[in-house]
Amino acid sequence: MAKRPATFRPGNARPLAERNQQADARRGSASSRGYNARWGKARQTHLDRSPLCRWHEHDGVIVAARVVDHWIPHDGDSAVFWNTSRWVSLCVECHSGRKQSLERLGLDALVTMGRRLGLDL
Repeated sequence: MAKRPATFRPGNARPLAERNQQADARRGSASSRGYNARWGKARQTHLDRSPLCRWHEHDGVIVAARVVDHWIPHDGDSAVFWNTSRWVSLCVECHSGRKQSLERLGLDALVTMGRRLGLDL
């Protein structure tokens, strides 16, 4: 059976676990970023009012939402964090896949898709 060739990694590259740990340290804890009991109640209220994944709903498919996403990243700004008009209910798959891909494309892509989904941006 053929063996897979070794993966090239530069000698100064840090292991993935170490890179993730350093990124988490820079980002701070969830509670320091505003995700506390108040957020938990507001999140649940939002999901009660908007229980379906907005992206799947736009595609004509019914999927339960599990995540309340800040469509436009708040970057620690509490006024943006609590602006409920920019919150959107998403399923885990859309939040972790489609939305992350869109964020990598930049703010213009987020605004364009957000308007397509019917968000008031």
